[in-house]
Amino acid sequence: KKKNMNAVGITTSPLSNHLLTNSDISVTISKASEEVKKNCSIVVKSNSYDDLFKEIHRIYHCNLSKSGK
Repeated sequence: KKKNMNAVGITTSPLSNHLLTNSDISVTISKASEEVKKNCSIVVKSNSYDDLFKEIHRIYHCNLSKSGK
């Protein structure tokens, strides 16, 4: 049986740490605070939001292939 798709949390703000800690996968950029980065499963090695969304796009397509959709 295929697993459902993962929930992905994305933020650069420490005020959204609850989003990161309650997501299956959490993503931020390298200029985020240390508090945010320690709660993320992926830190994009860039400060570019374009690179952040490229990573999200990659995760999305990975999830699609794993879910069988």
